[in-house]
Amino acid sequence: MNNLDKDYLAELNAALSRERDIYRNLLQLAYEKKDVLIKNDVSALNEIVKKEVESLKKLKALEKKREDAFSAVCAGLGCNASVSCLIERLEGKDKTELEAIVLDFSDMLKNLSDANDNNQRLLQTHLKLTEMNMRYLSEDNNEFTYESTGRFAPEPARTIIDQKV
Repeated sequence: MNNLDKDYLAELNAALSRERDIYRNLLQLAYEKKDVLIKNDVSALNEIVKKEVESLKKLKALEKKREDAFSAVCAGLGCNASVSCLIERLEGKDKTELEAIVLDFSDMLKNLSDANDNNQRLLQTHLKLTEMNMRYLSEDNNEFTYESTGRFAPEPARTIIDQKV
């Protein structure tokens, strides 16, 4: 290893581990969101969205620390700013830990993307059903008006003023 400062590497691993925990939480929330969307529980959905926003704020706060540590480790190893370069240049336990974190991130982000895609489809389906119901409820349906004899009666024409003069 070149001029690698182990403190920066430890800082990078710590930041990545904290980010991984937040992404795990986001994945869990995405699964919960699916159940809530299926049940059409709007208040629970709002709570999940609030939790997601808080998690995203935490990720944003960690981003600068991770980027700084990553840049320092890259500079110490004399490689470009890529994870693959870091993995190539690291040795032993450091290399194994980073590879495990990267693999875990890759799997988790794919699962999160899939869960979010499924949730998006559920939302679109709910939206289409709501629009269909709104159209149905707003249509003039004469078939729901009956005469005293029990037969369907045509609904009287609607006018602006509903009085005889």
